[in-house]
Amino acid sequence: MTQLRPFLNCDPPALVAIWNAQPEAKRLARQLRVPTFEHFVLAKPYFDREGLLLAVDNGRAIGFVHAGFGPSDSHSVDRNVGVICAFNILPDHDSVELRGKMLSEVEQYLYSRGVTQIFGGAVSPMNSFYHGLSSIGEAAGVLDEDQSTQELFRSAGYVERHRNVVLRRDLTAFRPGFDRKQRALQREIDVCVDLETDLSDWWELCRYGPLPRCGFDAVERESRTKVARVYWWDQAFTGASLQSSVSFNNVEVSETLRRSGIGTLLMNEAMKQLKSSGAFYATAQVPETDEVALAFFSSLGFTEETRGTTFCKS
Repeated sequence: MTQLRPFLNCDPPALVAIWNAQPEAKRLARQLRVPTFEHFVLAKPYFDREGLLLAVDNGRAIGFVHAGFGPSDSHSVDRNVGVICAFNILPDHDSVELRGKMLSEVEQYLYSRGVTQIFGGAVSPMNSFYHGLSSIGEAAGVLDEDQSTQELFRSAGYVERHRNVVLRRDLTAFRPGFDRKQRALQREIDVCVDLETDLSDWWELCRYGPLPRCGFDAVERESRTKVARVYWWDQAFTGASLQSSVSFNNVEVSETLRRSGIGTLLMNEAMKQLKSSGAFYATAQVPETDEVALAFFSSLGFTEETRGTTFCKS
């Protein structure tokens, strides 16, 4: 009979074995090892063994579900908001009954800690664990390829809260497509690398701590005023291949200069420099309803990789 119990110190090898057995469609890091799992998950300062539940059948771990909490407005842990960050079962033991049991138990853990709202499927910045252990960059909720988990949340009374589009760009064939407008901007704007990106925020330090994160700034040549910025971070894992990949987030352009072409100039120069540094691919994530952002990334050669849903239950 399958039983559920909290994490024990002897469990990391079994957790990693379950992780590595997940289908390719889930876009998880491949060939994960115990030290990496410990570094990205167990070493978080807010890790609670009671929130990581293992399904055990005849002494063998066959699945695990892991819940944490979201960030508060003061960028600490918000115990009112729970997030189910991981839900993995060995394929030959997967069943609707087991999934339902695991979900019910982890919900009870969250309710016992005082949460009033639970998110099913992590999405940035509510990805307290596993950030970086994916081949698609930022967490995008439950991917459309993982229909069984999506149906699990729906059947348990969760409703869709976020829909996100994951975009990808092959940098190996990247060539900046500058027109007259872009050439004119090049005479006025410098694009500079900022290696000292501000990670003084405790929550962001917890999420990005193990990962290189930098920025590119668009700066007016005469006044040296920053008019646009984009952050990128080096994805630790990119799937089965060992090709380097980066993920873009937080593209910011001064409000008075939007639609001026500066965002395009910034991204083109960023991709050019990242390609020369050895990056093969770039990813980005956009809300499904943000047509402007989708069109912007499409104009830069990004294509849709997949979509994901974050569910919510009050």
